[in-house]
Order: sequence, then C-alpha cells, then structure tokens
Amino acid sequence: MRRSIAIAVVSFVIVVVIVASLAVRNLTPDKQAELLFTFISNLFGTIIGGLLAYLIALSQFRIQSNSEAKQRRIDTAFDFHRELVSVELTQARGEANKLFTNYITARDLDDFYSSLPADEKRPIQMVLSFFRRLQLAVEYNRVDKQ
Repeated sequence: MRRSIAIAVVSFVIVVVIVASLAVRNLTPDKQAELLFTFISNLFGTIIGGLLAYLIALSQFRIQSNSEAKQRRIDTAFDFHRELVSVELTQARGEANKLFTNYITARDLDDFYSSLPADEKRPIQMVLSFFRRLQLAVEYNRVDKQ
C-alpha cells in the first residue's frame, strides 16, 4: 500500500510540474490564476471523493465481517445441537444416567469414577467432553447464545 501511495504522489508531482510549466509559458496571469483555482478545486474534489470511497468500502467490509462472524457462531450452535441430539450422544447420556442412578450411593464422585471399568467410563467421558467443548465455545464467543 505504501508503494502505491508513493507512486501516486510522484505521479501527482509530475503532473503539477508539467501543468505549471505550461501555464507559466503560455497563459496570461489572469488565466494562470483561473487554471490554478480549477486545478486546486479538482484536486480537493478528487481527494474528498477518494476518502469517501475508502470510508464506505471500509464500512462495508466491517459489516460483511460481522455478518460472517455471526453466521459462524450460529452454525457452531447448530452443530452443537446436532451433536447433542445425535444417536450416539443420546445413547451415551442415557448410559451415563443409568450408571449414576444405579451405582452412586453416599460415595463421592471421584471414588465412583475411579472404580468404574474403562468400558463403562466411555459414556461419561463422551458427555463430559461435549459439555467441556460447549463451555469453551461459549467462553470464547464461538457460539451464538441467543
């Protein structure tokens, strides 16, 4: 971007020098003043138009970026919902619920979990993993919360 600005400035200076040299040689003082006024007013119009075009493009870019980010958050929320109601996670939630209701007594959860065989831990791990990922997505604003 700096290079293109430098090229534009150099080009502008060259044009100004050429126009000024032609005006000094060929025009009367009142025509020189008229040419200078026209040149300056055109220059300001071009600069203002360029700035307005840049600001409008920047505004459109921000709007589009915000829209895309919101769509990604909505898509992520739907992905989590699809996973939550999937057959595999629904079965895992049911199995984990049975384990908790059938085997938990007055013991604390750490003893309960460590006493389970590995194959019985799998449903609990699946459910916990899902909710950990959901919690991280909410914390880092990756999910639309509405």
